[in-house]
Amino acid sequence: MTPLPPPLRTGDYIGVAAPAGYLAEHERFHQGCRLIKDMGFEIFEPEKRWPGHGYLADTDEDRVKELHRLWLHPEVKAIFSLWGGFGSLRLLDNLDLDLILAHPKLFIGFSDITVLHNHIVDKTSMMCLHGPGLASLVDCDQPSHERLY
Repeated sequence: MTPLPPPLRTGDYIGVAAPAGYLAEHERFHQGCRLIKDMGFEIFEPEKRWPGHGYLADTDEDRVKELHRLWLHPEVKAIFSLWGGFGSLRLLDNLDLDLILAHPKLFIGFSDITVLHNHIVDKTSMMCLHGPGLASLVDCDQPSHERLY
């Protein structure tokens, strides 16, 4: 049986992780947060910043820790990827799939995040959602926002 993440409800907290590339335009993060809030959800850690590590959002170790922390946090009901880019493949060997399976949550993203989706689905059968990253929500039109919602 496929483990399904519970549906989101108005007021739920959504965590944002940056498992791949660095985002130089932090305003896109804040704009994406506002769009999620307009949908009726709350952003967990709305002032989050990623230090950058070359072209990556952070070190491999810290990017995995961030994902694990969000999956473990009881208030976080879904996890949006900040951005695609490059670097997700480097996380696969250290991703705790038992932890992810024990705490099913929607994991949303695209581009390089797809390798994480495929790995999670292949190893756990848990559903992931191929959709815009938080920072790319600002580029989506209203019908796309409605379909995501």
